[in-house]
Amino acid sequence: MTNAHWFFRCTTEQEIKKRFHELMLIHHPDRGGNLQTCQEIVGQYHEALKELATLKSSVDYFFNTVMVMVDNQKLRNNRLALLKKLQELLCSVADIAYLM
Repeated sequence: MTNAHWFFRCTTEQEIKKRFHELMLIHHPDRGGNLQTCQEIVGQYHEALKELATLKSSVDYFFNTVMVMVDNQKLRNNRLALLKKLQELLCSVADIAYLM
């Protein structure tokens, strides 16, 4: 196995799907690619899902203790931007509706 991180710099669901498709076109054994490399790529995707699941307690804590819609406009905007970034991160890997 290589030390490559195949989805480095992918931050949105579309980017990850596009990158995965590109990688499979190159590395899938049915297309002349290497089975071990293909398995590594798929494995990294599965590892990302596992890591995502570990965020649940931190995300729960945030929503249980932080008021997002505060009167201070700058603070509210920062918190909304944080939530948007979190949503992009989570949706880039999985449908978060299925995480429990």
